[in-house]
Amino acid sequence: MAEQSIILNEKILLKLLKENPNYLIKIKENYFLSDIGKSLFKTYKYIYFDKQQELNNQNIVLYGNEQYSDITLEICSLIDEVEYNTENFDGYYHRLKKEYAKEHIYTHITNEILREVSSKDSLDIDAIKNIQLELSKNLSLIEDNESSFLTYEQMIENFQIELRERIEGNQYSIGCSFLDRKLGLKARPGYITSIIGATGLGKSSYALYLILKQINKNIPCIYFSLENDNYLTTERILSNKAERDIKEMYNRDDGILSNLKKILEQQRQKASRIKNFLFCEEPSLSISTLESKIIEAKKVLNTNYMIVTIDLASMLTDFGKSPQDIESSMNRIHIIARRQNVHFILVFQANRDTDNYKVNSIDDIEKLRPNKNSVKNSGAIAERSRVLLGTFRKKHYAELFFPGDPIIDTIDDITEILIMKQNVGIVGTLLYKFFPKITQFIPFIADKNKIKTHRVEAD
Repeated sequence: MAEQSIILNEKILLKLLKENPNYLIKIKENYFLSDIGKSLFKTYKYIYFDKQQELNNQNIVLYGNEQYSDITLEICSLIDEVEYNTENFDGYYHRLKKEYAKEHIYTHITNEILREVSSKDSLDIDAIKNIQLELSKNLSLIEDNESSFLTYEQMIENFQIELRERIEGNQYSIGCSFLDRKLGLKARPGYITSIIGATGLGKSSYALYLILKQINKNIPCIYFSLENDNYLTTERILSNKAERDIKEMYNRDDGILSNLKKILEQQRQKASRIKNFLFCEEPSLSISTLESKIIEAKKVLNTNYMIVTIDLASMLTDFGKSPQDIESSMNRIHIIARRQNVHFILVFQANRDTDNYKVNSIDDIEKLRPNKNSVKNSGAIAERSRVLLGTFRKKHYAELFFPGDPIIDTIDDITEILIMKQNVGIVGTLLYKFFPKITQFIPFIADKNKIKTHRVEAD
């Protein structure tokens, strides 16, 4: 059963694996049918896991010929000629398993069952049961229901890739290097980061700031803005780029409008080069349709991984309001993250307790800092999130509760990003100088716990 289509599929997979060796752990067994395919797959694993070297044609021939005589530069060059799409990996892999199973059933299981039933001796029930198990295993491959169990060797290989990524610094950035340095998992696929904050504390602005950083770093990302449409979101981005107060963008002053027109034209020129970002303004988005939207976005961006930001996540139409509904919704989103190999950044409104707290002095503002209990309606959000970030702005509350107080002028507008929980890493606080009128954050480090701050190196 070595038809041309099967051989071509093997070539496609081998090319994909050579250029994306982290995919080696996704293929649980050597399902290649051709001898050269089997040899190359074993060689890839040997070079990548045992020798911990780069997969290139020279290494493949060098180390492959230590055990296999059929690996040549000519074969490697033929594999290099084929094209592939990483987004179609699951399809390539399923076809490989299906053809392997068909061949195995045809050449091995059929012969085994014929030998047993044609034997003059009594039927060996145990042998038949083993054949039945083998047949069931191969049918599962054809139906794409491969066992989810991992052997100890596969677990070790998985972690070898994780360790290599740590050493090479190729881990999943959340966009902001200042925040990356504090996060253990960063934006690793399969996990959720939640940002909570009361009204006016910049939680949505901070999420947009991270998105702009992701765009700059060419990280595949999609932004579901359930609160603001395309126009308001674009306006905030242009305000940031032009460093102009959003309110000024409605000013008919010729100078301001001319400047904004120039900024818009610059962004149009840059926009044609941005291939890693998508925006979705669907106001009635549900968790039930979220996964299909992500699948569609991954195809458009030609990627198997992306960061998915949802603001506000509680506005998903089927998110629910009761603690039980919210727990179920967070579990569903977590499953999507694992199944689709994406990282979620979910933005939530904090509960109203802080807004209703009686503040008698500016010192009392410190009592308004968010904590895990500030998550609106449900601890399931904090529980399911691998990272929980809270936003806090002392100046916002000072202006809210004590308007006109001269001490406000002495308070820098600092947004504190509180890392209230992370499964890998420690909790702590990051400071950003915040310019709310233009949605801009500049990382800062506090100077000996004083109000005065100084700028640190940004991204």
